[in-house]
Amino acid sequence: MAVIAGGHEIRRLGPGDAFGEIALLRSVPRTATVRALVDTELAALSGPEFVSAVTGFSATSSTAEQLVRGYLTEDRDRHAVRPRTDPDGDPDPAR
Repeated sequence: MAVIAGGHEIRRLGPGDAFGEIALLRSVPRTATVRALVDTELAALSGPEFVSAVTGFSATSSTAEQLVRGYLTEDRDRHAVRPRTDPDGDPDPAR
């Protein structure tokens, strides 16, 4: 799975990785597009189910905020690295 933002691939996801957590936990529009590069099977979780799955316990406001802060920090750090071009050259529909 390729994560696309601003028309560039910013990272790759593999088995067991998650996406959509920022939108789920903060009720905001998505920050990137995820494109399957091969046949992929996905599972959908609600916000509380997601936090429980990744932390091992029920969601609390504090836990969810910590989780989102960590993901946003990782994204900010990744943006400091020159992004790769979108794998199929398609414009990013998230813009």
